[in-house]
Amino acid sequence: MTSVVSAAYMSSPMKRTAILLCLVLIVGFGLFYKLGAVPLADPDEPRYAESGREMIELGSYMVPYFNYEPRINKPVLYYWSICASYMALGVSEFSARLPSALAALAVMIVAFFFMNRFCGLAAAALSCLIMGSSPLFFVPGRLSMPDMVLGLFMVLSLFSFYLGWQEQNQSSKKRWYLLFYFFQVVAAWIKGPIGILIPLAVAAASLWLTRDLQELKALRLAWSIPLVLVASVPWYAYIYFCVDQSTMAAMSTKETVGRIFGSSGHVFDPLYFYFIVVLPGIFPWTFLLPWALYKRFRMLEPSRLRTFLEVWFVFVFVFFTLCAIKKPQYVVMLSCVFAAWLATVVTDALRVSSGRRDIGLIVSLFVFLAVSIVGASRGFTWLSKNQPDLIVGGMGIGLTLIVPALASVWLAARGHARSALVALSLVTLLSLVPAVSYGTAWVEKQHSIKAFLQENEAVISRATEIYAGVKIFNGLPFYLRRQVVMDTEEELLVQKLQGTARCLVFTSDKRYNHNRELFAPYLTAAKYGKVLLSNFAAKGVAP
Repeated sequence: MTSVVSAAYMSSPMKRTAILLCLVLIVGFGLFYKLGAVPLADPDEPRYAESGREMIELGSYMVPYFNYEPRINKPVLYYWSICASYMALGVSEFSARLPSALAALAVMIVAFFFMNRFCGLAAAALSCLIMGSSPLFFVPGRLSMPDMVLGLFMVLSLFSFYLGWQEQNQSSKKRWYLLFYFFQVVAAWIKGPIGILIPLAVAAASLWLTRDLQELKALRLAWSIPLVLVASVPWYAYIYFCVDQSTMAAMSTKETVGRIFGSSGHVFDPLYFYFIVVLPGIFPWTFLLPWALYKRFRMLEPSRLRTFLEVWFVFVFVFFTLCAIKKPQYVVMLSCVFAAWLATVVTDALRVSSGRRDIGLIVSLFVFLAVSIVGASRGFTWLSKNQPDLIVGGMGIGLTLIVPALASVWLAARGHARSALVALSLVTLLSLVPAVSYGTAWVEKQHSIKAFLQENEAVISRATEIYAGVKIFNGLPFYLRRQVVMDTEEELLVQKLQGTARCLVFTSDKRYNHNRELFAPYLTAAKYGKVLLSNFAAKGVAP
């Protein structure tokens, strides 16, 4: 089978290029459509976006800063990518998110060539469509956060391992394994030791499960791992010896050991956390999972590639499930792994069925259609009662769910399974248009400080001191372009408001209501769940 795929790989470069360009346009649309229209979402995005801006302003390219204070809890490489984007395009939400979007597009292109080599053009194209239409892929790819860039280099590392594992020529095998380690170093420069641990563990587990322990000798772990660690250390050493030893030691412990094993005062996130992240994250392909698993274990022959992808998926999922701190973006690479796995199952299953109608696939697509109709109906009812401003956008999303789902059922029933899956991939890609177009204003008001700042710009420009009563308003330094004293106690806030300096305090309506007696005399504005207090502006209406 490998020789047939290799022959096909070499025989149609024009067709392969044309398909890849179409995929880049389709997936690129999902990643770049109004990328800069949505304001930075608190609390995570502004940390990275503002750090890159301050590094340029302060000329500090080895030490990231946030709110004009050193931020050394993560290595510097991702911050450099944001700095480069700012230098090329200027400071904006678009340029802050550009590195993640480009990294996501690169993941798709890398996956295309990898899958084309081992499974053929059809599987390569399908894997890219599955990946590009999964929220677990395109949502992190539209955020100013390091996880997609980290995911790119871990994907590159493990794809290089598999290519080396399958390579018979010893010289080529060494080159692939060298890339396997090189990409680990780059990943470690983005987010620390996790960039080394996961690729090594997945590679070792794959060799152990396939009983190919002899390949461990070719990996030369005894000298490769120390070299990888040494190559990953320079930034940490620079911070430790040239900046702040105690802070570097404390942050390293908190960021690595604390996130895995927990820290004092932190409650472990629930073990089911990633189930409610991954299953919606691979929507709408979640509905094909029962059918795909049945095909995988009951009908298809064993495949080393599928085993490798399954080990990769299970290890990452279990590892982060057992970690103390859990965030959705940590498992972004699983979108690529799942897409590749599902593409191999689908293409092999359709090859076995020889063009016959697949009842299981038709039923899976019909269930998705039924759920889409019910969900759209209930969503419209909820919006009409609770968010009437979003009704038009909600109707658009409902139509982009139902119409492609209906088309996919019709095509599958006619025996055009591949076309049905292409139609299914359009569900989430098309729904981006109404979601972003009509949801931007809502996000700006509910999950960003930007709209609130714009409406109170006249008052803010007169302040000499600015404080934030809650730490979730990390967008303040980015949009104000000045330092803000963050997460301060009530007593200090009241003391500053009672002083002679022109002082502003941003807080949440929840915290304001909890301390109403203290804050009420200084109320200036309240909207979108945010409250502005001052000692020099006119009094506003209480929330």
